[in-house]
Amino acid sequence: MKAMVTAFIVLLCLPVISQAGNTKIYPQPYDAVFDAVVESVEDAGYAVVEENRDTGRVRTDYQAKSNFLGMLRRKWAVRVKEVSGGTKVRAVCSGGAKASTFTATALDVRGEGWDEMSEKDKRKATKAFFKHLDKKLK
Repeated sequence: MKAMVTAFIVLLCLPVISQAGNTKIYPQPYDAVFDAVVESVEDAGYAVVEENRDTGRVRTDYQAKSNFLGMLRRKWAVRVKEVSGGTKVRAVCSGGAKASTFTATALDVRGEGWDEMSEKDKRKATKAFFKHLDKKLK
């Protein structure tokens, strides 16, 4: 019986993740989670363009990376909300890819001709975001 109670308490302290994988509820206080979200996107090299503690919104600008295949760009929109028993984080990654051309430069990041990011890539990026956030909140 004692082991069951201990296991239940441990489970209460773990973050809860949604079926879609883009929402988690953390048992930590709102301010600690909000700060960790901002640090997580900044640690990943994204420039924060909106950081509003009152509304819980954190948005980044596009981050572009190039390789021999072309360019990739991503940005984040994150919402932090206080809920019963903790703090809910919803993270949405968007972006795309562009085939390599002689005119594709970092200045082209907001231009046209980008292929939309696949759902698989969005899930992968979101999983990595929450893995980093989990480490920040331990």
